[in-house]
Amino acid sequence: MKYRNAKRLENGGIDCEIEHSQYGWLPFTCNPADTGALFDVAALYDAMDSDSKIAPYVYVPPAPL
Repeated sequence: MKYRNAKRLENGGIDCEIEHSQYGWLPFTCNPADTGALFDVAALYDAMDSDSKIAPYVYVPPAPL
């Protein structure tokens, strides 16, 4: 499966866009424990996890009150 703009999340997931054959590029949050998708999310996660181009998680502190 094709993906782009992947970046790691604080909770260990990966935000990205996946290419759908009918709808084009769709936003997707990849979590290896997800069993509700019609494709192997764990395999997609493993592919992205080993990709050195994925943006790392960057902590953004909350704005002061």
